[in-house]
Amino acid sequence: MQSLISKLRQHKDLTVTVIFGVLSFLVVLPFWVTMHLYSGPDLQFHLSRIQEIFLNLKHGTLISHIATHTFNQLGDAVVACYPWVWLYLFAGFKFIFSAVSAIYFTYVLIILTTLLLAY
Repeated sequence: MQSLISKLRQHKDLTVTVIFGVLSFLVVLPFWVTMHLYSGPDLQFHLSRIQEIFLNLKHGTLISHIATHTFNQLGDAVVACYPWVWLYLFAGFKFIFSAVSAIYFTYVLIILTTLLLAY
């Protein structure tokens, strides 16, 4: 037991990162296992923004300031009025995971990053 504690103290940064990673995952897990997104009043809007970025990336467009695939395909410029850089994480993980899993996996990463920055 004493050697375990001394090893954990030697690798303090790694230990803290692993603990924060596990905590981040456990916080999101009860929602993730349902495979449903629990929403506030504007979730549909932000999901449409994520879908727009995903479709743009899928079609080879890195940055677009108008919504040509979502928002009734009107070319709406509302996507340019909100911060969008962080949404690339959500959209990027949609290439790897299902849409719901991509959202929750990104939540885990955001919580982990927040915990590490706060520490």
